[in-house]
Amino acid sequence: MRVALAQIDPILGDVDANFELARETIAEARGRGADLVVFPELSLTGYALGQISEEVPITVQDERLTLLAEEAGETSIVLGFHEDGGGIRSYNSAAYFEGGSLVHLHRKLYLPTYGVFEERKLFSPGQSMRAFGTKFGRMAVLICNDAWQPALGFLAVQDGARVLLIPTSSADSRFP
Repeated sequence: MRVALAQIDPILGDVDANFELARETIAEARGRGADLVVFPELSLTGYALGQISEEVPITVQDERLTLLAEEAGETSIVLGFHEDGGGIRSYNSAAYFEGGSLVHLHRKLYLPTYGVFEERKLFSPGQSMRAFGTKFGRMAVLICNDAWQPALGFLAVQDGARVLLIPTSSADSRFP
């Protein structure tokens, strides 16, 4: 499995521009033979969302996500985004797409609120973490701070994961 890490610089709050950036990145990675492209957390909105309007969350059924997945073809993708969970809930989520379809959605469980990190003010925590089947074998997604919780990695492996995908977006140079 050849993995491309999409180290992009999203435009804060400009979801349409970030979708286009993701499209370009996927096309470039496919051209270089990538089997899987992993984007950072919140790659469709940018990370520092504190001053951004409420219009940036999208649902996992958003037609732009479907288009990205279809255009990726046989290249699998992990994409971080601000998910509209309906009502007052929104999530820091990452979706795994394979063969043009959604395979798995993970909602970040451990939301930090200290220093420059204010996620608890913006998001609801996810409720579960599960491994899932892919053409590469069983995997699990842990978003950034989730990976700092040793029990989650252990539980993912107990659930059959052989690969942990950890999209992250550090908003401070002290946390590269």
